[in-house]
Amino acid sequence: MSNGCLDFCEKMLSDVYMAKTCLGLYELTLGCDPKPLEMKDQFFRFSNRCCLYTLMMLLSKMYDINKEAITLHKLLNAVEQTNPRNDVKAHIGRDKELLSSLSSDIKCLKTLRDKFYAHSDTTDRDQLRMIAPLTTSKIQYLVECAEKILKYYYRALNSDSSNGAYHYNDYVIADFLNIKSQLEHYFVLNRRNIENGISISTPHDVNRSDHE
Repeated sequence: MSNGCLDFCEKMLSDVYMAKTCLGLYELTLGCDPKPLEMKDQFFRFSNRCCLYTLMMLLSKMYDINKEAITLHKLLNAVEQTNPRNDVKAHIGRDKELLSSLSSDIKCLKTLRDKFYAHSDTTDRDQLRMIAPLTTSKIQYLVECAEKILKYYYRALNSDSSNGAYHYNDYVIADFLNIKSQLEHYFVLNRRNIENGISISTPHDVNRSDHE
């Protein structure tokens, strides 16, 4: 089978795992309200928005049927043109049916991408929720479907039996807790320094000789 299809798979698997990570971080940072001087909460609020934006843009590109980008639809068509085995042909048919069954959610995804994430639009948020009601559970299902499809074709296209599966380790929770701990430590240390009257250097306070 075409090496180009395998390259497509690898690129899209990287994107779907990035989307999966962003979804995990989005859920973990959801609801962190910023409070005065608390860098931790402001950091997680900012991170939450960044993760959601990246997640929606990656998923939109993955499921798009009109754009020039590498998409699931294009991958299935490309594999179909390589004269695959009968079992792979049957799988392509089932996956096309799956994508067809997701058409309503994909349409909502495209609407959110076009009217909110990728472009400024006059549609207000309440109206957008009504015309594109995409919940986090539906987004999670879109991520899971993309991962399932791509894993199958990665294995089917990869002739190297020693590298027959694409591995992904989810370090999201461990990394999140580590970052949270570091930020809390920074906040406690910074507050202690302020309470004790210890000055914190700014770029203007740094002696130039330290960098020469």
